[in-house]
Amino acid sequence: MFTSLTSNFDFTLKAVALALFFLSLTYVGFGFIFRLSFKMLRIKFSNSKLSKIDEQLFDLQLIRLCHGITLETVSDIELYSEAIRSGAIKAPKGWLLPSYQAAGQRRLKKSESVATYLITILLAVFIIAFTVSVTKGQKYNYAEFSNSSNEHVLVSDIYVYNPTTKHYYNKNRCIALPSTSKEIIRTACDYMLTSDPQMKKELQDAIKTNNKNFRIVGYICAMMYLIIICIFFAYPRFYKFNNAFYDYKTSRKDPS
Repeated sequence: MFTSLTSNFDFTLKAVALALFFLSLTYVGFGFIFRLSFKMLRIKFSNSKLSKIDEQLFDLQLIRLCHGITLETVSDIELYSEAIRSGAIKAPKGWLLPSYQAAGQRRLKKSESVATYLITILLAVFIIAFTVSVTKGQKYNYAEFSNSSNEHVLVSDIYVYNPTTKHYYNKNRCIALPSTSKEIIRTACDYMLTSDPQMKKELQDAIKTNNKNFRIVGYICAMMYLIIICIFFAYPRFYKFNNAFYDYKTSRKDPS
């Protein structure tokens, strides 16, 4: 019976996809999606005061999307604009500033930076462990073949590989197999040597499925590492901008 990576990581794949989906929604915000939909449909509050508040909230979310920073109030937007124009602080470069908290609400401590970097390192280690666990005992361009005794071998168009003994069997070696060879090796060799179109198709389909799942694992890892890199390089800019903006807000409240 042929198996593939699907049996090893299908649940994990769905969990990762769901997590990324909710992560993107968290960044954009459910409220923003609803407001944007209502604006397209020209639906708005009948109460002018509520309508004005809703517009302000929408503007705050637009600032986050367009500038990559989260500001808590309209007055913060005005102070931010004033600080940039006066040269008191520099506009943050890049759109990838973390937006998990509003900027300028408090000074960030160096210990928080250390914690952030530790989390990114742990996430990188988790990705490596995830990749190793789901690809263990698998090879690209091979299909995994198993029997009722839970023995496993890998089969390709030109080789049968026994992961237990680390031996490869090419077509000539398969033809010369002694009768005392393990049944799973003989059956796997039959799939490689056969001229039966149905058996050939079964092998090819299993190899294609396995290769597709290898690529999916690669895409997940690349996406997660991209997120890690963004956090690693963006957080120092956020840290610097947040503290500079907080100091500016404090000085504006207490000019002395």
